[in-house]
Amino acid sequence: MIVRNEAAHLRRCLESVAGAVDRICITDTGSSDNTVEIAREFTTEIRAFPWIDDFSAARNASIADLAEDWILVLDADDHFPEGEAAKLREAAAATDKPALAVRYDIMRGHTPEPGLKLFRNGLDIRYEGLIHESIRNSLSALPVNGVEQTEVRLVHAGYADEAIDGKISRNLPLLEREYRRADDAGDRMQRLSVGVDLANAWIATNRADDGERRLKQLIEDMIHNGTPGDGRWELAALVHLLWFYFEQDRQSDATDVCAACEPLFDRHPAFPLYRGMTHLRNGSFAEALGDFERFDKSVQNAPLPVSIPEEYAGPELWSMAGQCCLSLDRNEEAVNWFARAAQASPHNPEYAVKLKLARIRAGA
Repeated sequence: MIVRNEAAHLRRCLESVAGAVDRICITDTGSSDNTVEIAREFTTEIRAFPWIDDFSAARNASIADLAEDWILVLDADDHFPEGEAAKLREAAAATDKPALAVRYDIMRGHTPEPGLKLFRNGLDIRYEGLIHESIRNSLSALPVNGVEQTEVRLVHAGYADEAIDGKISRNLPLLEREYRRADDAGDRMQRLSVGVDLANAWIATNRADDGERRLKQLIEDMIHNGTPGDGRWELAALVHLLWFYFEQDRQSDATDVCAACEPLFDRHPAFPLYRGMTHLRNGSFAEALGDFERFDKSVQNAPLPVSIPEEYAGPELWSMAGQCCLSLDRNEEAVNWFARAAQASPHNPEYAVKLKLARIRAGA
């Protein structure tokens, strides 16, 4: 892993993998806090690499000369819940794929994303990209391609609110440079993933019009040209544009962009969730309920190929479905949905209150 001034997160990350991996290697890119001292509690293998505004350069330096069969790459603000890291060894032994993805728990409001963290060593796999570094192109060049999704959970804590401005200041120039590089190289998947974060950085720095325009451009490009690759990043631009419209109460714009994207995303397993949210905010309760039921069924039948905020595959989803049923006077169905939410999240009083209301309306 590469680190820099990660004292607030690093110990939790390393404690979560200690004993589950054969070797821990840390590459520090110039910490001025006690990050390195914390790392020494877990390993003596600590490298120094000068920061040159290039995440791929640092990543590739961090995995150089490793001899192990598999390489697990983490960020300092990642950590495995208890018992999850130990499942990686069994998952690696059971696959013939060159890479494994974990089930990434991400914060509410963030984009669906893959958790590509574990890959075979010795295949000349390298990272590309100044930021949003990825091994996507290396994997696609292999004779045996593909990423296997596991059910191993990994939590991404993200940045504390007070550090967000600093992260944006650091990342914005890199995002702009990497977007141009990916565009010039014709790397449309990298252009898409970087473009989403670039748009969000602009929105956060009082360039909302530019950010909205970039997200719309990315979506239009996908609609007109399709998106190559495994499709796991396809939904990101749409999701962030929808959150932008929701926050601005621009429901008709959200509806329009969802409708425009239906031919492209209708088979994407997570698309009904976000279209359902759009219908719900527009008061189209029957349509929203249909989408939520479809998404719930897909979650129960097979693992999603992307990570979404956990509550949207559980209690929050069921609560939204219950809300639709109440609005449609389908009160007994509402009781069932809210009961699922309350049972899954017994400490959330909102679900208990909604369940009580639904029972009263159902005459139960």
